[in-house]
Amino acid sequence: MSRTYRVGLIVPSSNVTMETEIPALFRRREALAPERFTFHSSRARMRTVSAEELARMVEASDECAAELADARCDVPRETQMYCHSARGVGTPADEASRDPQDAACSLA
Repeated sequence: MSRTYRVGLIVPSSNVTMETEIPALFRRREALAPERFTFHSSRARMRTVSAEELARMVEASDECAAELADARCDVPRETQMYCHSARGVGTPADEASRDPQDAACSLA
């Protein structure tokens, strides 16, 4: 019997690829293995890549995470690009210790 995993991703509002590319990856995986996936996203506003926009997006991530928590995602994640750009690569586990059930996300 296959298990279905709910995957939630916080996506920059200007991103136009995640919601098509990630499900396509899941479909290819499902062709090889019994797991099934559903994809859920929450968008954080980001029109341009700048320090100010990145900082605002990080601030909005808790609300986005709460939305994904409402969907009871098994795998909540933030997109690495904006997290590493805003927080810096190698920050202490890039907040991976935050509890997704407390309306927060860990990084992919």
